[in-house]
Amino acid sequence: MDSINDLVDKRRDKKENKLAFKENLQSSGLTIALSKGRYLGGYPELLDEKYGDIIVKSTGLFFQDNLNFNFIFIPVEKLLKAEFRTGEQTSKNQVLSRILAFSGFRFAFKQKDREKHMFLTVTYSENEVECSVLFESKGANKIAGAVAKIVQDNAKAKEVASDKTLIDLMKEISVLRAMNVITEEEFADKKRDILSRM
Repeated sequence: MDSINDLVDKRRDKKENKLAFKENLQSSGLTIALSKGRYLGGYPELLDEKYGDIIVKSTGLFFQDNLNFNFIFIPVEKLLKAEFRTGEQTSKNQVLSRILAFSGFRFAFKQKDREKHMFLTVTYSENEVECSVLFESKGANKIAGAVAKIVQDNAKAKEVASDKTLIDLMKEISVLRAMNVITEEEFADKKRDILSRM
């Protein structure tokens, strides 16, 4: 059983995390996509089904429940993909069906009503393990498209940064060659190695 001090510490930590989340959300630039939705499961720190806002910004995916007590932030560096599916498609997927079963959500509605429900699956990497979070949202396709865009933009930015680093390496070995620190043969070998990485 938690002591009073433990409970106070947990409450303070949650409050600090909430403030950090809000600050991150506000300082993350323009909103790329926003949709009302229902969190259904898959995020380890959020166990219950919640209604709230799904927000995509260039820094990642945010979810904030309507009461502002619970939140999710998945940084763009960890995002792998987002897919939208109908209720029918989701019910046929074993992993998603398990998430829904654990969240208490049931596919007890009629066959034609399943198509009306749109689900968003967000896949991300946490400690080199693929994880999935599931939402129900009428704007699931819009959110999935926005996540795909920020993931692609992030990959391009990394590629440009990598190219810049390789260009810097080329400059460095050129300077080393000019100073006679490395031979022409060493320069040629290093240059070939750098160009092979581009």
